[in-house]
Amino acid sequence: MGKSGMAETPQGRVFLTVHVPPPRLVITGAVHISQALAHDGEARRLRCHHRGSTDGLCSGERFPDVTVIADWPDAALPPLAIDHYTAFVALTHDPKIDDPALMHALARDCFYIGGARLQ
Repeated sequence: MGKSGMAETPQGRVFLTVHVPPPRLVITGAVHISQALAHDGEARRLRCHHRGSTDGLCSGERFPDVTVIADWPDAALPPLAIDHYTAFVALTHDPKIDDPALMHALARDCFYIGGARLQ
């Protein structure tokens, strides 16, 4: 993505071209709503990454055309270089997975952080 245009600076008018990375969607959890959200993210051309525990629910069969890594947040999230261009959603409903994942996202200034916890 890029945007170009003229800007006024103290030194005069300049032409700027700004390039930013495409937004990404990172989902933690392999619950049913994750399947719909991952599909919706792909429809909007967001790059989806799915994180969940190694319980068998986090599989390529359940999440076709989505990058799936079945690992714990402390191992799966750091290599992703999550940043301000990342939307992060925690949906495992398990604090031992969601909480460290949310802390990771908060520390990296994601443009959106959300989740759902069933009680």
